[in-house]
Amino acid sequence: MLLICSASVTALFLYTILPRYRDEFVSLYTIIHEYVIFVNSGVLHSGIPQDCIYQCIVFDMNMFLKFNSVCTEYMQKISHQELLIYHHFTEKQPDIQRAVNSLFDSFWQRKPGYELVVFGQFYHFFGLVFGNHYYLESLRKTRRDYKRIVQLKQVVEFIEKNYASPITLQELSASVSMSPKYFCRFFSEMTHQTPMDYLNRQRIEQACCQLATTDDSITEIAYRNGFNDLSYFIRTFKKYKGITPGKYKRR
Repeated sequence: MLLICSASVTALFLYTILPRYRDEFVSLYTIIHEYVIFVNSGVLHSGIPQDCIYQCIVFDMNMFLKFNSVCTEYMQKISHQELLIYHHFTEKQPDIQRAVNSLFDSFWQRKPGYELVVFGQFYHFFGLVFGNHYYLESLRKTRRDYKRIVQLKQVVEFIEKNYASPITLQELSASVSMSPKYFCRFFSEMTHQTPMDYLNRQRIEQACCQLATTDDSITEIAYRNGFNDLSYFIRTFKKYKGITPGKYKRR
């Protein structure tokens, strides 16, 4: 899986995807092989990797505005969200796949002058997008939903900062000034999981990293990641990972 992500939160993945679910707020995909996905600025996104390796390049859209006045008009339309680039490309757009593959190959091989090739392929990619109209122009609904996305980001950031501490539903809802009942409905609509389910997933992912990279005991890791009951930690870990923490640590 390949990912390009800008500082203004634009992202481009390369892998194969199959639609699994879609509604007005969320698109879920099962990743199988190489396709291209573009995550536009301000779009909350996540992935759950399963036995895969992915690469990413982080870039700032502003660099395309500073150094090339000829292209400014086009790049401003992207950075100002006057249009949204298609969120995924398939084998039906081989020109996009070739451009992105060349970009990543040049970046990782780092031959003399690779910087020129990388910048060139970025411009090539955006040129293909505009030349083939790989974008949407009707954004009234997107802008209307933007406030909800911002609120969801606030909650996610709150969880990422405080997952190791006891967190109540009341605290989560208060972080975005909602009642607990409305917050649960809002969070489920946006993510198709409950707030506590998301919180526990975050804690388990952190625990996995620590199980794999430290010699700390399972009990220490459980308590460090917000679980006050070892038995509950083991049950929750098995729920998401399919094995116990002990087996995961011994792999």
